[in-house]
Amino acid sequence: MDLIAGLEEIQSTIDAGEFHNQYEFEAALQSLLYSAHDVHVSLNAGLLSSFYFGSQYGLTCVSIDGIQLPKVYLTAELIYNQTNTDEYVPLLVTVPNDMPCIYHLQGLAIVRHFSH
Repeated sequence: MDLIAGLEEIQSTIDAGEFHNQYEFEAALQSLLYSAHDVHVSLNAGLLSSFYFGSQYGLTCVSIDGIQLPKVYLTAELIYNQTNTDEYVPLLVTVPNDMPCIYHLQGLAIVRHFSH
């Protein structure tokens, strides 16, 4: 990723008046920085620094048998499954309307990391 070219593109967007608000500008800047895929390149300022989403529960996306597509589980459920000798089956994490959780998480990741 060419960060200088990306900054020039953001400047052109500013000059053209195409950002409608501060959030759009900051989202574009964060998107550029995240596209570097380097944890040493970051910005923690402005509107976006106020919003973080988290949970007290860890999530793990894994294929239970190595054949099925990965699904999302609570990490504690998987650990219990590994340490318990009975035929315990961990419960899937779902979202309303039984939509696969992965779609919801991808949406959050796109918002949080502003992926292209």
